[in-house]
Formats: sequence, C-alpha cells, structure tokens
Amino acid sequence: REPIQLEVERVDFSEEFTKTLFVQFRSSPEIEALSTEIERASGNEYEINPHLSLLYKEMTAVEKAELARAISIPFAIAVFDRIKMMRTPHPITISEQVQAWRALGERALAQ
Repeated sequence: REPIQLEVERVDFSEEFTKTLFVQFRSSPEIEALSTEIERASGNEYEINPHLSLLYKEMTAVEKAELARAISIPFAIAVFDRIKMMRTPHPITISEQVQAWRALGERALAQ
C-alpha cells in the first residue's frame, strides 16, 4: 500500500472535545478503501472522517472560531505513511479520558 495523500479542506472547530480545533481533509478513494479494510478487520461499522485534531480543550465557540481563522496551513496536501488504531472511551469529554487511550496496533502504509 502506498502512503495516503489527503487534500486540506479547511481548519475548523466543533463542540466535540477531541475536535476542539482540527484540520479537515477531503475524502479520497484511498481513504475510503482504508475505511472498508478497518471495518472488515474489526467486524464493526466504521465511518472514516479524515481530520487531524490540533487541540483538545474546553473553550467558547468564539475562542475556537478566532483560532480557526488565525491558522493558515502552509501546504495543500498532507501525506500519511502510517496508521495507528486506538481503543478509546466513548464519549470523550475530558483530558483524563484521552490519557486512557491504548494503542491496538500500528501499520506502515509505505512498503
């Protein structure tokens, strides 16, 4: 498998603790295929949402919006050459729950 290249769509924010501030990527056939593989391997339904979290923190919507507007990503494409599967509590609402994450496995995408 080759590394996955994803196009930066925007810097955004949400009410989710683990997506306080994040880079949203456009989906691609490669990432959709990876999602299907993960779903098949885990036996669980899995919907991929390609993003990179930048910050986990309780903040007001105004503060998050200001930060999102202030960040300029200096590249249009991000290249990912490995993935790591994590076991996490659900929902994740505080930093102590993030500290409880455990790695289930890791896989290089570049051969």
